[in-house]
Amino acid sequence: MKICFIINQLYKSGGIERTITQRLNQLSKYHDVFLITLENGDRPYFFGELADVNCIDLDFNFERKANGGFKKSPTNINRSLRSYVKLQRTLKEIKPDFTINVVGTHSLFFLPYIPYTGIKVLEYHSSFYESKVSKAKKYIYNKYDQHVFLTEEERKIAGFIGKKKVVIPNPVQTDKYKNIPYENKKNRIIAAGRVLDIKGFDRLIKAWAVIHLDFPDWIVEIYGESDHEVLSKLKHLIITYDLENSFYIRPATLDILKLINDSKIYAMTSHFESFSIVLLEAISLGTLVVAFDCPTGPRNIIDNTNGYLVENDNIELYAKTLKQAILSDKKASLLAANGYIRSQDFALDKVIDKWKVFFSAQK
Repeated sequence: MKICFIINQLYKSGGIERTITQRLNQLSKYHDVFLITLENGDRPYFFGELADVNCIDLDFNFERKANGGFKKSPTNINRSLRSYVKLQRTLKEIKPDFTINVVGTHSLFFLPYIPYTGIKVLEYHSSFYESKVSKAKKYIYNKYDQHVFLTEEERKIAGFIGKKKVVIPNPVQTDKYKNIPYENKKNRIIAAGRVLDIKGFDRLIKAWAVIHLDFPDWIVEIYGESDHEVLSKLKHLIITYDLENSFYIRPATLDILKLINDSKIYAMTSHFESFSIVLLEAISLGTLVVAFDCPTGPRNIIDNTNGYLVENDNIELYAKTLKQAILSDKKASLLAANGYIRSQDFALDKVIDKWKVFFSAQK
């Protein structure tokens, strides 16, 4: 069976890039897998090469806004038209049985009108809570044959989609690391993700400012690719709260799982999360998660028996919860152990089995 995935790029360090790389490597053991990237260029894939995947890059470097959004410009209109033609030609050569478009990829609007795609599938990695869905997008979404969501909650929110909708979560695979016992992990609160406003890292700075003087032997570290404007605002906050000696923002790193494994607490402060792969990785490594109960991801992975869910945007309560987690090592260790058990529901082989069933069901 020929299966084709379409995504903008794989050179960045985000959770989507990580889980797509992981999935392609696994599915290529069972199917003839193709990857079409629209604007990866000759940049290396951040999470490693795809040895058994047929990789094709269309090399369209769309003009982008400072936040990475698509810029409406004459150049981009021209490149969009060319990308439609080039994508159609590429799919005609492949003739896949399935074509899966990852939402956020520019081809979202083109694919329904391209032949030679087989069954058209739309895969969602962001929450519908983030922004209102326009009538145009609702129309386009309903042109796809199948829809894959990460959680049941997101599937139900998408009531405006009349086509078949299935739930397949992101998987977790951390077996190359042996979990460090909780009591031996470093006194570190860690967070990871692109440094954007939506990640709410300012909320983590404000919460840490409330309690940092009580814990001089603890540090907080954020790892991720930065939007320069957002990074500047966060650094200003760090200086304002006099946290320069305990709060650090680092570049994205391939060693993020190693660092999470050696940290006692993973802090999630996002305003929205459809399904956080890094949260899932954290609990699989026996690290305690403290998360705002934002729509919709964290509550679909943890509850207060295997982590801490804090009322969304209650920064004072978040600070108190961090303090409780630091002071109550025994309880934190128990919650982290329960988190590890919960993570096994998302083991890579179980999730890949769901994809195999999804493909075979359409035969």
